[in-house]
Amino acid sequence: MLQAKYLSPILLLSASIVLVLASACAAPAATPVTVEEAQKVSTEAPVEKPYSGTQIVVDGSGHLYGPLPVIFYALTALDGIDIYPLGDDAFSLFGLYDSGSTKVRINNLYPPNRVSGPNWNNSDAGHLKLTGVETVNLRLNGVNERRSDGSIPIGPLGSGNEPQVDVPKLAVMPDEVDVTLIGAPVVNQLIAVIDYTTLVTDQAMEYAGTGVRPPSMYLYWPQEVKPTPGISLKLESFGNLVSADATPGYRYWLRDVDFQHGNSVANDQLMKFDYLFDTGTTMTLINDRVASSLALSSAEADFDCFGKTGAGYYLDSVTMHGFEGSYTIKNAAVCWAQDKIATGDAVIGSNFFDQVQIIVDGPGNILGIS
Repeated sequence: MLQAKYLSPILLLSASIVLVLASACAAPAATPVTVEEAQKVSTEAPVEKPYSGTQIVVDGSGHLYGPLPVIFYALTALDGIDIYPLGDDAFSLFGLYDSGSTKVRINNLYPPNRVSGPNWNNSDAGHLKLTGVETVNLRLNGVNERRSDGSIPIGPLGSGNEPQVDVPKLAVMPDEVDVTLIGAPVVNQLIAVIDYTTLVTDQAMEYAGTGVRPPSMYLYWPQEVKPTPGISLKLESFGNLVSADATPGYRYWLRDVDFQHGNSVANDQLMKFDYLFDTGTTMTLINDRVASSLALSSAEADFDCFGKTGAGYYLDSVTMHGFEGSYTIKNAAVCWAQDKIATGDAVIGSNFFDQVQIIVDGPGNILGIS
């Protein structure tokens, strides 16, 4: 039976690094509105929300950066038996479960995989002997699935060494990304339970002394029994599923969200904003249009972000309205960084969810909060 090699020590994920730029298909930046124009709209009487039911409220004070959903992945040939590198010992590597990437991108020679360790001098594509776009099966496990003997279940189905899920027939591509991105083509098919309240210390991470602790994570097919969320929020898929290389997938807008600061509100539906839901981003970003709507001034920022090139704020609240209730982050930390947003008006990152468990139902277009 093929066994996974031990993974090399993991390099500390700097809290100041956000993987927004890995997302593909950049949209043209919208023309910023003036503060006066924005305030005129944002201070109009807000639309009353007809929602009731469960109200989940957390205090976001100090929660600038959230943990990233790092997972184990392995590639197999389409027969499901031989695991990459084909004909050799099997490799299981670290990747990022990333709803913000339109494709599955395998970290190539440069830059090195940020979560592979400083002394492991090869890319993921190099270890897998992946030289171009190939169609494979993708085996995935949460980091919490490492066994007591250090192995990771990636063996052939029926071997007793199965992964949480085995996603068939995806075209994946080597790419110059700083961590392998398990992107939208996978997210669109699965249900991921990401428990940010339960962080995992992996053996390789502990050995390296990095202190990196990704959330516990389980992956399900839609027909499987899975946890029921306290509330469900609406995701809206978007994108063009046309690609000349790897399999593409849809990304998601998170809908019916109010950013509020003082008397100003930036609501995506009232003001025609688009808020990208991105599991691969540690912090939440806003562009000039949203900042103007909230009457923010860089001179009055609460903290610096991106090496002082971005201005950080604790907003009074961010409320996400759902089908059975709402989820509110009081003192919600955001970074105003126009040049870091490739798509939409805001990127909603894991710092908004690091005190709850979320259920990302890709095929159902639902984000659950518990």
